[in-house]
Amino acid sequence: MLARVAFVFLIGFQYYIVAESAAGRFRPLVSDDPYAASLYTLHNLAKSAVFSVFCVIAWMCIFRTKAVTTGPAYSYKLTAVFFAVWALLLFNLSFLSDDWDATLTTALRAKYISASFLLTAFAVLTLFVLVPKEAIRNFDRQTIGVAVIGFLAYAAHQNYATWFGTVFRRLIEDTTLNLSVWFHSFLSPITPEISFDDRGIPVLSDASFAISLNPPCAGYQGMFTSLALLLSYVLFFHRNLHLARSLAPVIAAIGAVFMMNSVRIAVLFEIGVRYSPEIAVEGFHSNFGTLSVFLVVAAAMVTLNMAFFRKTALAEGPIASAGQAVYPTNERGSFKIPPDTLWQMAPLALMLVTMLVAGLFVGTFNWLYPVPIVVGTIAAANLWPRIRATFPETVTLHATAMGVLIYVVWIAMVPRDLECAEMIVEGLQQAPVWAVLGWIFFRIVGSGIIVPILEELAFRGGVMGLCKEAFGLYLPPKATVALALIVSSVAFGLMHSTVLAAAIAGLGYGLIALHRSKIGDAIIAHAVTNLLIAGHVLVLFDWSLW
Repeated sequence: MLARVAFVFLIGFQYYIVAESAAGRFRPLVSDDPYAASLYTLHNLAKSAVFSVFCVIAWMCIFRTKAVTTGPAYSYKLTAVFFAVWALLLFNLSFLSDDWDATLTTALRAKYISASFLLTAFAVLTLFVLVPKEAIRNFDRQTIGVAVIGFLAYAAHQNYATWFGTVFRRLIEDTTLNLSVWFHSFLSPITPEISFDDRGIPVLSDASFAISLNPPCAGYQGMFTSLALLLSYVLFFHRNLHLARSLAPVIAAIGAVFMMNSVRIAVLFEIGVRYSPEIAVEGFHSNFGTLSVFLVVAAAMVTLNMAFFRKTALAEGPIASAGQAVYPTNERGSFKIPPDTLWQMAPLALMLVTMLVAGLFVGTFNWLYPVPIVVGTIAAANLWPRIRATFPETVTLHATAMGVLIYVVWIAMVPRDLECAEMIVEGLQQAPVWAVLGWIFFRIVGSGIIVPILEELAFRGGVMGLCKEAFGLYLPPKATVALALIVSSVAFGLMHSTVLAAAIAGLGYGLIALHRSKIGDAIIAHAVTNLLIAGHVLVLFDWSLW
């Protein structure tokens, strides 16, 4: 199983290097010369074949696992030929000219043709190395359909990418503009003035406020994020779900995110015109999009758990003792949700949602920071017996030392934001003493106690437990633990603005959690780090760290 997964990642990496890096070297062939155009088309078809094979292998690894071998299907000789073709292909590409004015000589034509045929050979050998002959002979219609769709989709992307992109963007962005104006009509009888800047980007304006509807405002990020999350969920539980029926909630969620984005623009404009441009830009604009995607995706996942979309109930995993950071590997061959996942992840999710809701009403200075901290504290208090059980009976120096080490790494890696620091200082100087002291108190308690508890429960408990259960179906125990540690650390990093530093911190906390299989050790290390950062801020006035 490990060899199969490794091979799939390897093929994807090789596809990226070979197919995509070759694109720029073939574009000079597009000209009025029919022969040159035909060579470019041949190259695109060869790349489409590579992508088609990769789609088939990914499909079979997910849905036809018994049809894919755990290693080379025939012999090491075939595998050697496979890598030889790959090396020869890279060698061939290195001699192709990337000069747009290059003369299409006979030798250069021969290299272009050979590169295209080597790409095709690379695709065919990939299929034969990973999939046994019997499985290839018995391809069902679904597998063949995946191959054809992958081939046609990539060919269309290569030859008509500009046309598709223009039509798609115009449809999405024009619809967003029209829907935003329509939704705004329910909020105010005054119709915003629509104009276009030098780049052709629409601008909604009033006498006192204006917003520019740049392409990111059309909701692409939210739609693709919701699509990725929901498709991942469906793939995770595909054995329990009716796949055809499951597409309906996924499509509906994407449509809902798109509609909510238009609502966001309409409300944003109204807040900026009638109430506060600062709150509109700094608060509502920054938080409503994330909040709406979160709620829509959550609603879609709840919908997918309804009986109509399920084949069987989503099974629960083996019972683990409270506080275990490492869950036992599932030996039954099907994914099961660890039993502690919900209560470990729910408090952080609740606090984050509260933070986003509170963020809708703040400007440059977040005076409402105590609100999500209070909510997180209440959630932690209600679950305190379970949380207490995650701590070890004796506290060692390992957790404290890791917390100090990560503090040093954090101070060294996180860049300082002078503008952010100035805004915090300005906000504190304008407030009464009691408000300043209260805000600082909640910052210390929140970052030093509540946040470490909730984040470690969620990432070193819930996320790592889910990864252990999922990867344990395909990988040996040590590889499963290592990959779960990496994935949970990367996820932890992505939740922070300083991704790399946070991912390294997550890796350290994960190692401490795995040391004695106690999440409490990671909580202690995280708390030490954040309390040291709080002291650093208050002593050295390095406010940008907050």
